[in-house]
Amino acid sequence: MVYIVDDVSDSSCLVEAFYYSEEATQDLLNKQNFLFDFEVEYTKVPEPDSDGEADYMDDGVETRIINQSQEYGRDWFIGQDDEQLKGTIYAILYEIGVPPYRGIMTTFTEDIKSIINLPLEKLEKIKVTINVVADLFPEDEVVEVEDVNYSVGGASVEAMEQHLEILTVNESVGECVICLETIQVGSDFVGRMPCTHAFHLSCIEKWLERTGICPLCRDVFPV
Repeated sequence: MVYIVDDVSDSSCLVEAFYYSEEATQDLLNKQNFLFDFEVEYTKVPEPDSDGEADYMDDGVETRIINQSQEYGRDWFIGQDDEQLKGTIYAILYEIGVPPYRGIMTTFTEDIKSIINLPLEKLEKIKVTINVVADLFPEDEVVEVEDVNYSVGGASVEAMEQHLEILTVNESVGECVICLETIQVGSDFVGRMPCTHAFHLSCIEKWLERTGICPLCRDVFPV
């Protein structure tokens, strides 16, 4: 699946917080992780017609609903600045197989910010319902990987020190696709992957702590 940051109007995201009742035990209230329940409805559309438009009424349109639960540490969200939080949301979407369209990214990030700014003692779970239009279902993806020792989990500090090139931005390089913010010339540092794609240094370091796959081209990060 090609990950793009342009908005798709037919895609949507709803984030809801659920809380324990008054009878919840102290063990439940002391959990160090946030539980996320994801329900993702994928709409797979056929190839666009000659006008560049996809026909959503075509017989080739397929839908599929995938439910999954994931737990993430509270430190992934609490105490993070906006840039870091966007990087976290991008990584979560990547993990569950959802392309980070701008509308989904914005809604998910803003709703999570609202939730973590409320009392969290009785937070039971966060339900995320996503409707997404894509050209492939997640299981349709085929990733070819060379027979080399690569890290597709989180990269080590040593690997990042060796393989992540740190540069000062001297000319416009556009937008960091992890946080969706412009990379500022002269004031931002970027981390350049071996595949040559570059991102805000703080964004890509946080990303690589969780997965060793490039957010743009899916190249894998060497150990």
